[in-house]
Amino acid sequence: MRCRSQRGIQGVPAMVFNQRHLITGAQGVENYTSIVQQLRDEEAA
Repeated sequence: MRCRSQRGIQGVPAMVFNQRHLITGAQGVENYTSIVQQLRDEEAA
């Protein structure tokens, strides 16, 4: 529980990408696809 609150997670759903990016609330498939693509682009740069 402590780890979640330290990351700002106060509810569900909450997704953490690359241990750095917190996305909270219900998101559509399009949003998750966009997020994953942006993270891929960042890592490739």
